[in-house]
This record gives sequence, structure tokens and C-alpha cells, in this order.
Amino acid sequence: MAYNPKSDLILMAHGNSSLRIYDLNKGAFTHHFGDFHTGRINLVRWHQNGNIFFSNALDGFRVWNLKAKECIAHLNQDRNDVTEVICGEQSFITSGHNILQIYDSYDFKLLKSIPILESVTSMARYPSESFQVITSSSSSDEHEEEQRSGSIKIWDVDSGELIKTSGEEMNTSYQQIGLCEKHNEIMAVTADNNFLFYEMDTLTRTRQILGFNDEVLDACFLGEKSIAVATNSDNVLIMNLDNKSTEFLSGHRDIILGVCSLNDNVVISASKDKSVRVWRDNKCVASGSHTGSISAICASAKTKSFFVTGSDDKTIKVWSTKFPKYEEKFGDERDIASIIPMCSSIAHTKEISNISISPDEKLIATASADKTCKIWSLNADHNALQLETTLTHNRAVWSVAFSPIEKCVATACSDKKIRIWNLNGKCLKVLDGHQTSVVKVAFINKGLQLVSSDANGLVKIWNIKSSEVLDTFDHHSARIWALVVRDDGKVMITGGEDSRINIWKDWTEGVIQEKRQLVDQTVKQEQELDQMIRSGKFLDAIILSISTDRPKKTFTLLEKLFETDRAQSELANILNTLSSEEMTILFQFAIDWNTNSKFSSVAQKVLHGMLTCLDPNFINISYEKSVQAILAYSERHFKRVSSLLENSHLLDYMLSTMRTAPIPTQKEVDDDDQEEEDDDDEDEQPPTKKIKV
Repeated sequence: MAYNPKSDLILMAHGNSSLRIYDLNKGAFTHHFGDFHTGRINLVRWHQNGNIFFSNALDGFRVWNLKAKECIAHLNQDRNDVTEVICGEQSFITSGHNILQIYDSYDFKLLKSIPILESVTSMARYPSESFQVITSSSSSDEHEEEQRSGSIKIWDVDSGELIKTSGEEMNTSYQQIGLCEKHNEIMAVTADNNFLFYEMDTLTRTRQILGFNDEVLDACFLGEKSIAVATNSDNVLIMNLDNKSTEFLSGHRDIILGVCSLNDNVVISASKDKSVRVWRDNKCVASGSHTGSISAICASAKTKSFFVTGSDDKTIKVWSTKFPKYEEKFGDERDIASIIPMCSSIAHTKEISNISISPDEKLIATASADKTCKIWSLNADHNALQLETTLTHNRAVWSVAFSPIEKCVATACSDKKIRIWNLNGKCLKVLDGHQTSVVKVAFINKGLQLVSSDANGLVKIWNIKSSEVLDTFDHHSARIWALVVRDDGKVMITGGEDSRINIWKDWTEGVIQEKRQLVDQTVKQEQELDQMIRSGKFLDAIILSISTDRPKKTFTLLEKLFETDRAQSELANILNTLSSEEMTILFQFAIDWNTNSKFSSVAQKVLHGMLTCLDPNFINISYEKSVQAILAYSERHFKRVSSLLENSHLLDYMLSTMRTAPIPTQKEVDDDDQEEEDDDDEDEQPPTKKIKV
């Protein structure tokens, strides 16, 4: 698709090899060109006069006249690789595979061909008095499969001469270039979706923007402000954490599998191309090799005098960083130093997945897919390795790490478990909590805690003493390959198959500080509330308790308020004073209170006041389900109160219908007492003897 700014026309190429022109002003298609091209159309462009346009397909390059509605020229019938067209005053130039061709703009005759021996992927007009163009190209090495490199060049169209070329060749092809004359820059988009910026006059790369991360395989810190990342490509990515600017280290010929650092400006990379490279100030200064892909690498952190590599050839090698050329200041004319290992040993029977060096640099631990982790001793001269202990696992071991304070190591295994071992090979603890293979493990917090990552993208923090998971973080969506903790333990990097790089900070001190501030703020608010209550400012106290989210205090104050005669008017004043956020808080309080019969009276009065004084629209749509709960509890409370009211009326009825006994006089009471005494005297007289006659 191409846009014509002179007439607001859009030229479209369709899948059926036809061309259509859409008029933006009329809102309709005005022209249709079909049955000309054969095959897919891969390029359409407008001539600067607005009446001529170009197209390229499998059957060659065609020139069209819009007014005549016909194809006026069919060029390069045997070529279908035209990638760009740039028009001048009297001629136009096309770019393709290994050649630039210049045509006359009137009779469309070929004026000149410029062989460039590389495939031009994009082209733009260079701002100058003469007709000059900028080309971006890609070339492949015949001896290396799929190895691509790209360059940017400036050509003079009239003379056919190469004026200038970029000083570097990237290990990736350029897909598109564009000019930013305001900033005097050329922007190039690479095949791996990165943006490179070049100064227009010198073609010197000034900056780059990372457009896409591929799968993150490994990472390391370069001081406190930068990191080095291996992203499933043959370039080492250097990223500044402050301004997020990036730099690419090019030199490997295959995917980089591991990176480590010696200091702020020295990076060591291990690649699938069987080589290990040392980079100083973003330039390769030394290189060594294995006979297989180098899958693991680790550098000494204390003396920074050596580093260790592990390979698919089942060997580990110890390399010195004190080779002659490394200690010199390198210039561009220096050759890359070839280094040889100080010692090597066949370590495992399968691929070596991870390497760790002890804090005292006397021991080296290697983890492998052969279900073992081995601990090796290294002599003082770093030229002899001896196997000390073999730690046997049930499945492949992905990672190993030495404790910074204790004489023990932690291993991460495919059986979903983390094990802590002493140096004699005894398993001290088994940490079980992951649901998938544990890929990485590292000690943090001065060796008191562990951090681990798994194939599900989860990061877990462990308390070693209690063997408990302290926290779990789910910020990755796929396997986490890279997990690195900075030397001070305050920052951590994770990266994985989801192409995401996460930077973590230890926020323990911040959380403690926030808790202290919260306690101080709570005490201050309590004092303010008490002062308001003592001063009789109940309305202000209620509003403050609501705004500070204190349901208990708010309930107590409202309960006291409803005991007064002016409760309804005061409640209306409070509701009219509250903000929408505070109103939502009070509404939530009332919902919670309404669930308990002890607090339902206050809740019902608050809800009644809200629905009476305010527009019902104040209820947020997210509280629709809560409103249903209010109705259910309110019906229950209504039934309970109605039952109590009925029972109270029944009691009144029973009392009114009961008959009361007459109250006796004093004389009647005395007579009754006298009769009782006489009866008692008769009972006390002896019985009379009866004589029979």
C-alpha cells in the first residue's frame, strides 16, 4: 500500500494480483487494474508527480499512468526482486539483489547499473544537492549457514560511486531505513526488531532501542547500573538500568547461552558456536574454544582472576583472566587474543547445565543432566582440578549455588525439589513446594534465605531454617532461565522464555519504614480523634474516622449520635460533607454492620439516611451484589423486629385479660386468724372416754 499526498489517493495491492486506488475525499475506489501482473505483488510506490506509480511482482517491474489507466512500461521481466524505488528529477533508481538500476523518467530506458554484490533491503533519498541514496543491505557468508550481516551505504546515483559506508557490520540484516532530518539521524530497523540510529554525516551508530527480546537465556550484572543479557541471539545485549539505553556486542556466530562479568566493563560470553569471548569496553579482546557448545559459565567474584566454562563435550575448563593482551589498552587495530585453558577435566556424561564457584574460590560445583552435581577442588595456581564429592539426584540437575556463609550448596532439580547439601555429600534439607522443574536457585539475605525459579514462571522465596515458602511471585508466563542476584543482595534479575526481563529490588527496609510511618500516622489520628471527642466535635470525629477507614470507631461515634435528638439532621450534614470515596467507605461499613444483628440498628439508620438524603446513583456498580446482600439481611432483621413487636402486643393482651383477686380487710384477716387458733385448741384437748351401758 502507498499513499499519494498530492491527491489523497491510496494505492493498494491485492492478493489476486490486482491494483486498486482509493480516493479519500470521495470515500470510494476510483480505479482498478487487473489481469496484468502474475503472482503476488510485493511493492507499490508513487512517482513524485502524482500521476505515475510503480509495482513489482513475480513477472517483473511495471510503470503505470493513472490518467491513461494503463501500464506504460514493463521493466525487468526476468527479475522480481525490486525492494525500493526512489525518484529524482530526470530519473529513478530501483534496488534489488546485488544491483542498483537507474532508469530515465521519460522513456524508461535503463541508463546505468551499479553492482553492489549484496542484497539491498531498503533505500531512501539522501538530502544533498546531487541525486544520492542511502541503502541498507544484508549479505550471507557462503561458508556459514544462515549467517547474516548488514551495512548502510551512501551512493551517488549520477556517478555510480560509493560515497560512504557505516564503519560496522551487524550480525543481522536491516529490514527498513528512514531519515530524521530534524535530528540529523538515520534510523534502521533490523531483522531482530531493534532500532539503530546513525549520525547522517558520518554513519556512526549513536544509540539503539531494543524493540523485541527473544527468549532470555542468561544475564549478569555489570556494576550497579548495567546488565548483560543473552537473548537467544548471537549478540550480547548491554542494558543501562537508568536510561534503558542498549548496546549490542557482535562477534559470535551462533546463539549465546551464557554470560558473566568480572567488573563494570568486562563481560565474558559463552556461545553455541563453541567459543568463549572476553569483552572489554564493548570490544572483544580475547577468545577461547571448546569442542562442543558452551552451555555454562561462571567467573570468580573475589579475585576475578579466573573463570570456568562447561560444555556439551562433557568437560569443564578453567581460564585465566591475566593473559598479556588483556592487561593492555586495546585499540581498534589490535587483534583478538587467543587464550588457552589453565586446566580441564571430563566432568560429566551429559550436558553441563550450571557452574558455581565457592566464595573462597577453592571449590567449583558443576550441575549436569546426568543426574549428578559434582564438587571439585582447585589448587592455588588454578591449574589442577580434583573431584571431591558427587551429589546424586533422581533427575537432571539444573542449577547449583554455594552458600555465602555456610559450607554447603543448594541444588535445583527436575524432580521439583531443592536440596541443601554439606560438602561431604550429605543431604541436609529438602525444600518441596514447586509444581514443576526447579530451574534456578540462589542464596540471598546473607545465606539465610533461598530464591528459586521454575518452569511455570514462578519465583519463590524460602526460609532455610524453617523450610517454608515465604512468598511466591508470578510475573513470568513461561520457564525462567536467568536468575541472578547482585553482589549486595539488594537487586535481582529474572528472565525466561516469555522474553521478559524483570528487575527486582529488596524492599524489606521499605516495608519496615512504611509500617513505622503507618503506626505513627495511626497514633496521630487517634490523638486527633480523642481531641475532637473531648471538644465535642462529634461530626468532625465521625468524618475523620470514616476517611481513615476505622469501622469500629465510626460505629461507636454513630451509636452515640443516634442517642441524641438531632440525630437525623446531623447524619444528613455528615452525608452531604463526605466525598464520593468517603461515601463508598461508609457504605461498605454499613454493609458489614448489617450482617450482624448487634450492629444492624446503626446500619439501618445509616442506610436509611443515605437513601433519603442522597441520589441512589452514589452506589457504585461494583456493589450491585452487596445491595442484594443488604436486601437479604434487611428482610431477616425486619422479620425479627416484627416478631418481637408481635410478642410484646401479646404480653399486653395477657395482662389486660387476667382477673385479679379481691384484697381482704384487716377485720377479715383477724377473724381468719382467730378461727385458725380455735381449731388448734380443739386439736390439743385429750379425747373423752366413753362408758358402755
